[in-house]
Amino acid sequence: MYKTIFTTITILIILIIIVGCNPLIYIIGDGPDRPQLNKKEEENQIKEREKYIEEHPTLTDEQKTLISSGIVGEGLTKNQIINILNWAEPDRVLSTTMYGADEVWIYKLPRSLKVRKLYFKHDGLIKLE
Repeated sequence: MYKTIFTTITILIILIIIVGCNPLIYIIGDGPDRPQLNKKEEENQIKEREKYIEEHPTLTDEQKTLISSGIVGEGLTKNQIINILNWAEPDRVLSTTMYGADEVWIYKLPRSLKVRKLYFKHDGLIKLE
């Protein structure tokens, strides 16, 4: 039992060093301050995402895959991230020219001194950092 706990902790430490923050956020795909959902709430969100995809036939295949999976990725809009994937409002919003973006959303990661940055150009997500 102790060997399993030690191995799990070792893997998490290695991921923290490699990824640079809490690896569970990357693995699970949760947004900052996203509350834990019970099974029924999660099922409702899945249905809402499926309904959104059906109501928006112009979505690209990549957008459909990201939305149905509940994962934030390049190509999604601000509205999709906040309202469809249920991310919290960003802690800060700044104008920027980095990476060709015009706006960056900054989220403070829970229990960490690190931040997650989402770069947007004309409402579309172009880079996650």
